[in-house]
Amino acid sequence: MDNTLDRRIEFVAYLDVELGNPNGDPDAGNRPRQLDDGRGIVTDVCLKRKVRDRIALEHGGEEGFDLYIEPTGTLNSKDERGFEAVLGAGADLKGLRKSDPDAALRVRDAMCRTYFDVRCFGAVMTTFAKNNLAGGQVRGPVQLSFAVSEHPVFPEGQTLTRQAVTTEADREKKTSEMAVKWVVPYGLYRVSGFVSPARARDTGFTWGDWDAFIGAFRRMFWEDRSSSRPSMRLRTLTCFTHPNALGVCAAEANLERVSASLKEGVDVPTSFGDYVVEADGEGLPEGVEMVHEVL
Repeated sequence: MDNTLDRRIEFVAYLDVELGNPNGDPDAGNRPRQLDDGRGIVTDVCLKRKVRDRIALEHGGEEGFDLYIEPTGTLNSKDERGFEAVLGAGADLKGLRKSDPDAALRVRDAMCRTYFDVRCFGAVMTTFAKNNLAGGQVRGPVQLSFAVSEHPVFPEGQTLTRQAVTTEADREKKTSEMAVKWVVPYGLYRVSGFVSPARARDTGFTWGDWDAFIGAFRRMFWEDRSSSRPSMRLRTLTCFTHPNALGVCAAEANLERVSASLKEGVDVPTSFGDYVVEADGEGLPEGVEMVHEVL
């Protein structure tokens, strides 16, 4: 029975940070990322990394849940694994593109079956090529926006000292070293997500994969603790599921039903308790189902 995801989905979530750095910019001394108007941002790449890490914790070792983008291994070695799965180790690839026009497609499909993040988010698998064959580019069914804070955030840099020096030469000149740790006192960020059944058919993304993704998304901060991120939390999650693959309205028509506003009398938010998050489920387009969770 084909279990490929066959209904369009949009979702919107609110996450927050307290006295932490949600996503530092390496080109700015790891300062928390901001837009020109002062609102904070967390990149989609950062959030996908947290989802991947959670998938590894919950599904590590299960068939079809290997990760293509991870700290260990190399992209080329993983691409080669796809070649070997389809064509066999040491296969003679000379002229294969002409004799077997579907070879590249079968390699690509093998990568989708093997690596959850390729099947979910897509990947560019062109760094490893043999005789004009490569895994190619895959557009995944699940896409995330940048997370943007509802109001401007005010990053603070705290200077620290370390009672250990790096080299023996340094030891002769000093007894400690300095560093700066950046924190956002408080920020509430909104992120949107989109799930395409057309791309799900292309990569083999199933309803089981969706359950694995959204579960990891809900719990992506549970084990993601560090001194720079002592408190990040997903606060709300609202999913809109259409009755069919193409959907019955624009994504924005659903996403705009979810909003966050400051409580009366609050000018500068310092906690999630300063906000009211609302999801309007009245008059939904015919067949659209909304599930709103406060986490």
